[in-house]
Amino acid sequence: FGDHKDAKGVFEMNSIRLLKTIETLNAGKDLSGHELRGPTGFFAGAALNISVGNIEPHIKKLERKLAAGARFIQTQPIFSLAQYESFRRQAAHLNHARILPGILYLKSAEGARRAAGMVPGVEVPQDTIDRLEKAPDPKKEGIKLAAEMFRAFKKDSPGVHLMTLSSAKAALQN
Repeated sequence: FGDHKDAKGVFEMNSIRLLKTIETLNAGKDLSGHELRGPTGFFAGAALNISVGNIEPHIKKLERKLAAGARFIQTQPIFSLAQYESFRRQAAHLNHARILPGILYLKSAEGARRAAGMVPGVEVPQDTIDRLEKAPDPKKEGIKLAAEMFRAFKKDSPGVHLMTLSSAKAALQN
């Protein structure tokens, strides 16, 4: 309709195309090349899952997302520092990228199992589940786990992506 005859259905746009669209809008043009009243000021980001068997294709897609205009990257929740360090080594050439590691506050072993089983891309190591299961106060242990990840990530990350699942007050405790 209107002057956007080439517009496509909502499901025809992937993350790379969306980032390029945002760059176009930020440059002060619409998708038909017409000048806008002024440039937009979107600060575009993208997502990354490092909890995959072969990270290499995901790093290649991350490179394309950064080239398309992603100014920061938020990861899915990370529960393994070894996995994160392995990713950082393999993506060392992207040291300019603002990668915000994901931290998910887990309140219980059951919640950890549910997250791992129901949320695509979330892998919770068995030792994390065991730690929550054995803890006298699983909620406090979940806060400890999140705080440990935060301290480890803050060494080489500009920030974190903290996910509290309706428990924002817990994030303020440590």
